[in-house]
Amino acid sequence: MPSLTITSGALAGQQFSFSESAVIGRGAYCDIRIDDSTVSRRHAEVTCGSDGVWRIHDLGSANGILHRGLPLRGELRIEGSVDLVIGEVAVSVTTTDAQATGQGARGRRTLSRTWSGASICGPGLPRCRRGARQPEH
Repeated sequence: MPSLTITSGALAGQQFSFSESAVIGRGAYCDIRIDDSTVSRRHAEVTCGSDGVWRIHDLGSANGILHRGLPLRGELRIEGSVDLVIGEVAVSVTTTDAQATGQGARGRRTLSRTWSGASICGPGLPRCRRGARQPEH
């Protein structure tokens, strides 16, 4: 099940699950709500396209998204588990099921505040309902 985990600051450890798409921001109507002043009301969106490829793009936020320490321009394909900075909040986005890839949470491939490339979501990977679940503690 795709998820976003906050990895820095007062909100570190909060985890949100999402479906084919999720709007990330601090606004009340976002699928994934990050209550931080550096995050725009509608900051970014993660989508799984009809081609089965996960992508993220900025929704015109004030503070942007960092990818490998540089501002994200356009959309970015996502592979597996990747790290990025939304506003000033570090997060990890995981688009593959750890059991399906044979990797546990500790075996998850991540790079410090970087993206690793592209991921295919498709047969064998669970699809979630629209929207995000409340943080898991």
